[in-house]
Amino acid sequence: MKENYYDGESAETAFGTESRLKTLPDLAGMGVLKDLPQALGALVPEGSKALFIAGEGKSEQIVREVVARKYRISAAIVSDEDRAGGLKSFAASIKADEDVKLVVAAGDGRIADAGKFAAARYRLPLCVVALSQADINYHTFVSVLVGADGTSKYRAVKPSLAVFDYSLYPDSDVLTAAGFGAACARLTAAFDLYVYRLLDGDGNENSAFCDTAKIAAKLLSSDKITAAEAGESAAKLSAAAGSDPSILSGGTSGAAEILEALKRKGGKTPKFRGENEMLLALPLIRSYAAFFALLPALPVAVPDENLRAELLAKKLGISPFATVRGNAARNDFGDLGRKIYVLSEYRRDLAVRCVGIEKTLVFAAKRMKRLYKDKGYSYNNYVTANDLRICFALAPDVRGAGATLKIMRQAGYLEKLASDAAKIPA
Repeated sequence: MKENYYDGESAETAFGTESRLKTLPDLAGMGVLKDLPQALGALVPEGSKALFIAGEGKSEQIVREVVARKYRISAAIVSDEDRAGGLKSFAASIKADEDVKLVVAAGDGRIADAGKFAAARYRLPLCVVALSQADINYHTFVSVLVGADGTSKYRAVKPSLAVFDYSLYPDSDVLTAAGFGAACARLTAAFDLYVYRLLDGDGNENSAFCDTAKIAAKLLSSDKITAAEAGESAAKLSAAAGSDPSILSGGTSGAAEILEALKRKGGKTPKFRGENEMLLALPLIRSYAAFFALLPALPVAVPDENLRAELLAKKLGISPFATVRGNAARNDFGDLGRKIYVLSEYRRDLAVRCVGIEKTLVFAAKRMKRLYKDKGYSYNNYVTANDLRICFALAPDVRGAGATLKIMRQAGYLEKLASDAAKIPA
């Protein structure tokens, strides 16, 4: 399983394509787990064997007992060692008996991705039971698995049923903060989607921005943000991503992926994705505003691909050969002039949006820090100035990093960041 960070490499196919199996409405709310056995009856007959993928926690055991009321269980249990090494090896080792008719994955987003992988491998319907308020990837057909050889993304299956029982979410300040951050950071993802559709000829597409803004606004206006509230927003965002996966991508997602790889390369455990995205969202939207301010008199410079290959190899341990292959498929300089023209035409509108998002994120960042028991002290020294340079300079090399960063890269706007980052020893 190869490293797969780059735009030019389409998602690997694990064992099939996106599921065409029957899809049921979500079960979402307090105490909805009790309705799971009846809902599963619409997918497979009662008494069938289910492959149950989960950790060893209390909530996982509760889910297992509920499923076992109507179905036979064959379990694949995730150990602490499996989690520490990423779940790529674990997912590949999952075996399904011949009489298994259903996969049930109960846990966080990583467990869900392992379930997607297994369901695609054995061509079985999938039910995911969300047990983390920090994750919003439950509904997508992409399985992201981390291992010793890096991160791989597979085209797998969408769940036929997703369950969000808010009473099962852990009372964790860190997970609640991560869920809050994931929701607020979606504002930059929606902005990137708006830019993409503007360049694609549909400048009136605002639905994603409005939907994510409403979810973020509800959280921001809450007197006390609880695990249940963060989980409810995660459920709504996950459902929205099932229809439009682009809201999970964008500049913050790409930069966060680089940051996480950077931390792992340095032997450190990265924070949760929502935490990392929120850390990067504010400086990123400010960089967008600075870029638009230069239009249309932007000095265009060809990106230094050798420098990028060097950074990716030294900072992240990614093969230069993979980098070159990805760059060849990603660069589209022939259309750069048209893109710059369109962005220049809408510069004022884009700048206003950036200012609005920036103000919201300033407030959200302060609110998020106060969700932690230590009031955000753990953030101190987590990200250096050079980390930011590397993340923003290399984020466009990540698949789905968003239209804005890619244009900034094509125009040579990010080269100074890359150059400055390269001057600091690994």
